[in-house]
Amino acid sequence: MLAGGLGLVGWHISQELVKKGAREVRILDNENFSEAHTVAALSALPSVRLHRRSVLDPAACAEAMKGVDGLFILAACMSRYTQEDPRRTLDLNLTGMDNLLSAAVHAGVKNAVFSSSTGVYGYAVSGSVTEEMPLGSKGVNSAAVIYGASKLIGEKLCEHYSSISELKVVSLRYSTVYGEHMHSRAANARYILGVIDQLNRSEAPEYFDGGIETKDFVYGGDVARANVMAIESDLDKESFNISGCRMIPVKEITAIIQREMGTGFEPVSKSSSNVVRLVSPDPFVYCCDKAKTMLGWEPHTSFEEGIKRVVNWRSSISALFDFDTPGKKRA
Repeated sequence: MLAGGLGLVGWHISQELVKKGAREVRILDNENFSEAHTVAALSALPSVRLHRRSVLDPAACAEAMKGVDGLFILAACMSRYTQEDPRRTLDLNLTGMDNLLSAAVHAGVKNAVFSSSTGVYGYAVSGSVTEEMPLGSKGVNSAAVIYGASKLIGEKLCEHYSSISELKVVSLRYSTVYGEHMHSRAANARYILGVIDQLNRSEAPEYFDGGIETKDFVYGGDVARANVMAIESDLDKESFNISGCRMIPVKEITAIIQREMGTGFEPVSKSSSNVVRLVSPDPFVYCCDKAKTMLGWEPHTSFEEGIKRVVNWRSSISALFDFDTPGKKRA
């Protein structure tokens, strides 16, 4: 079962499970954060069954968990929406998490994979970031720290429930995920989806402070593969970085997108922003050596190939994305 599965990562995991012959892919999601194009695409997949209820409803979690072999926990409120409503993030990321784990234990679910985040390190990072690094908050946007701390607590909830039951849990700390069925809820999505949409409107792409800050993007298909490998493993109480393992400056990201789309606008550098930005002071990359050693996982999709897929997908759908103000329908 995919809890909070009506999104980017849920789409890619569902595809992977269907390809592997899953008899049923169950999704528990109340659609508060879903996009119509993703819901439609998932509904069209064979074996997918939607349960349109909230993870904040313990009875809904218990009902949806019946007969489940494995649980993927994706439900979360992200940094951009934490800025608007911290309480909602705490409710969804902590209470919802506890509801799911409790229901899984009572239903006898064998394995669970938690979609954690590299946000557990804060964003004032540099160099090669490994799983041993602590959460840092100095100089980091408060909403991003709250989000990252909620993910770290989520990992500890996983460990707690595993220690008192037969449930085995693995936490995967994603860097910024991109791919088909991207959405604008993630702060870093503006550097891909936002640029594509600007270019489609024949506008010059924008970035901040000369575009020198670096990002570490990971393709959704690679994330899905990591999830399936984790749930099929015999590992328990482990956390892994899942990233693209590539340090890319924002200005290079913009150049790659322009090459793929055949445009040549001069980017506009902005010096300030009133939106949530996840900015590190120095170049960094999230190290995936532990995932390679223990899971046998490493990214397969190059950033250039992933961008090609996103550009092709974006040209096939009609959707409105907003990178500056969280939508009122999310409340």
